[in-house]
Amino acid sequence: MTLLKLSERHTGKTHTIQYYHIFPKSLLRDPKFGYDKKEINEIANLAFIGGKTNRQILNKEPVVYLEKEVTEKKGEDALKLQLIPLERNLWEIANFREFLGWRRKAIADEINNFMQKLE
Repeated sequence: MTLLKLSERHTGKTHTIQYYHIFPKSLLRDPKFGYDKKEINEIANLAFIGGKTNRQILNKEPVVYLEKEVTEKKGEDALKLQLIPLERNLWEIANFREFLGWRRKAIADEINNFMQKLE
C-alpha cells in the first residue's frame, strides 16, 4: 500500500490506482473453504492500491503480506486508512467471513461519519 490518494491523474504502472482483492480470489476459490463468488467479489474484500504494490502482493495470503508488506514497512496506519482490521486472526483465510463482517461495518461507519459532516 503506497498511501497514494485516489485520483484520475496518476500515470504509469507504478502509480495507477487499482482495486485489489484483499483476500485473493485464487486462494478463496479453493473448494475446501466453500466461499462463493459473491462473497469473494464483494466490496468489503476490495482495496485501492498502486499498481506496483498489486504486482508485489499477487496472491499472497493476507496474514503474510499485511504483516510483511504493509505493517512492517508502512505501519498500522496504512491498514487503518484502508479500513482493514488490526486483529491478525481476521487476516486468515479460515476467518474470511468474519473479516467481511468487520470490514462491512467499518465501511458503513465511515460512510455514515462522512455523511454526518455534510449535514
